[in-house]
Amino acid sequence: GDGVPLLLVEGFADWAALKPLGYPFAVTRPNLARAVHEGRFDGALPRDPEFRDQDAAVAYDEGSAFCLWVAETAGPAKLQALYRQFAGSDPPTSAQLDRGFRRVLHLSLKKAQGRWAAWVRSKL
Repeated sequence: GDGVPLLLVEGFADWAALKPLGYPFAVTRPNLARAVHEGRFDGALPRDPEFRDQDAAVAYDEGSAFCLWVAETAGPAKLQALYRQFAGSDPPTSAQLDRGFRRVLHLSLKKAQGRWAAWVRSKL
């Protein structure tokens, strides 16, 4: 989808590919695990430009971890619905992301981000 944030595009692809493997979280998302252990994890969901900068590997792992969190806490159908929420539109603004998260997950972007970050830290 044109307007789907890379967080969901890349995260969904990784989630789908890694799900059947059954490996531990830290093994399938090593760059995120390293960032958490080194104190570089800020708990913020990655924005599209982060998928093209020097820490792109961390952004990919964060996107994958976010999709795993959604699937585990809200179910795979909600993950698919969140992806579709942004398909076929322009890249969403922060306000549009927030509205989409509220519609699908019934959480603000900020609250979803905070819960996801706590979940990541608990996994690692």
